[in-house]
Amino acid sequence: MNASFMHPASSAGAEARLVGENAFFVPFSEAGRTRLLGAVTLTAHRAGDVLFEEDDAPDAVYLAISGSVALAKRTREGHVETLARVQPGEYFGEMGVIDNLGRSATASAETDAVVARVPGPLLMDVLRSEPSTASLHFVHRVSEYLRTTNARFIAQVLQKERMQVVGEMASSIIHDFKNPMTSIQLGAEMIDQNTDDPATRRYCELIIGQLRRMLAMAEELLAYSRGSSELQRERVTVRQFLREFEVYNEDFLRQSKVGLTLEPVDTVIEIDRTRFMRVFQNLLSNAVEACGDRGGHVTIRAAVEDSARLRFDVADTGPGIPEAIRSRVFDPFVTHGKRRGTGLGMAIARTIVEAHAGSIVFETESGKGTTFTIRIPLGS
Repeated sequence: MNASFMHPASSAGAEARLVGENAFFVPFSEAGRTRLLGAVTLTAHRAGDVLFEEDDAPDAVYLAISGSVALAKRTREGHVETLARVQPGEYFGEMGVIDNLGRSATASAETDAVVARVPGPLLMDVLRSEPSTASLHFVHRVSEYLRTTNARFIAQVLQKERMQVVGEMASSIIHDFKNPMTSIQLGAEMIDQNTDDPATRRYCELIIGQLRRMLAMAEELLAYSRGSSELQRERVTVRQFLREFEVYNEDFLRQSKVGLTLEPVDTVIEIDRTRFMRVFQNLLSNAVEACGDRGGHVTIRAAVEDSARLRFDVADTGPGIPEAIRSRVFDPFVTHGKRRGTGLGMAIARTIVEAHAGSIVFETESGKGTTFTIRIPLGS
């Protein structure tokens, strides 16, 4: 367990109050609640820390106090599927304690998080002395969990069928586009080699660069539909990467009346430049679409957090993400009020970030805008 501190809940002030208010304690009598609260410990975790692994011995129940915790399972194909996200006031890990089998999923902090830990043996001892309604509460919760998991499984089967269609479409697009795109690229290269005009050469470079990006986007869609994302890492400074991103989007931003401010650092990172560019392109395109005809502003800040991680904040002044889709922003085929788009942009963005051993989360407020935060390791 990666914890920056551990102490009794009774000494944690406001956090102790939040522990007592957690939904976990609802079915217990006053005596049972007192016994459990007396044994609770708090642990603080950084984003990415693992609380327990799949198949670990179930030694405790965990209560979410702040931040978000993801429960994920590795599939037979080796992919990691997120089963649920636990928010403050909720709890997890009780099924393993009750059936005394190995953990059925891996729990990790999706953001910086504080959780409370209730020892498993004590929970079982308290349940034996509680009225039957307490045990029935947990039976009901397990039943509800199984129903939800079954519904999610059906949804995933349907989603895989849709992704298969997308993959076939992407493969066809790539095949049909390669020849004309190659011809356009060769033409731009010939013009570039036979002119001394700086403006002409600049536009030739833009044409060639954008053609490569178009092909890379189609390839990324194909890779996503197949569930693979192999990286071609290279060393680049954050300043250079963001400047290149700005150059590619100058005309796009000018037409959309959206301003862009960059706050880079000179730190060197090892990334798949093309695919990571796709992440920022998706975020910018979404922000521009959200701002609409009234225009707005996007700020991209970079900072080294703790000598081991780089943090990007992409903040816009748009209307905020609609509440109806906030919990599903990174799910495939989720879109809201767009004139165009597949609903795959944010799902692909998260896949790319996670392939870099990173994380992506967001904060949004209606009428004030949205900030996406990306964290990636500085090392390879």
